[in-house]
Amino acid sequence: MNKIEMIGLFTALKRLCEIGDMDGIKKVVEAVLNEAVPPLNPGSSGDFMEVSAPVLVPSPSAFKAETAVSALNAEGIKSPMVGVFYSAASPEADPFVRIGDTVKKGDILCILEAMKSMNEIQAERDGKIIDICANNGDVVEFGQILFQLDVSG
Repeated sequence: MNKIEMIGLFTALKRLCEIGDMDGIKKVVEAVLNEAVPPLNPGSSGDFMEVSAPVLVPSPSAFKAETAVSALNAEGIKSPMVGVFYSAASPEADPFVRIGDTVKKGDILCILEAMKSMNEIQAERDGKIIDICANNGDVVEFGQILFQLDVSG
């Protein structure tokens, strides 16, 4: 897989994460694990379209199998409101969570600022953070996926 195809794959995965399409994410991960991923070419509207010709990708051993399996057991944590996403309590502080962190129900994941009010977003269940889908300072929408949590235990 060349660099442009890899960027297309990651862009498609990011888009699937943003819209919360877990079935689409599962299909892409399964295709990568099966070593055949169709090239993803940007369309004129910025969307990605699949082409039927398969492309060889690096061997599955090149990928962390644990991460791929985790994606299949992922649950999206959605924003309960429109607001500004903050990954830490202050610009100098460490982020509340990082990819790979294990969280328990009630742990603070981030802060959403809405109408000058700081709202702590807590984990609703135990799991492991496998993706953070928003960047510090991003304006997020109601229902937007903020985190992917591996809930397989």
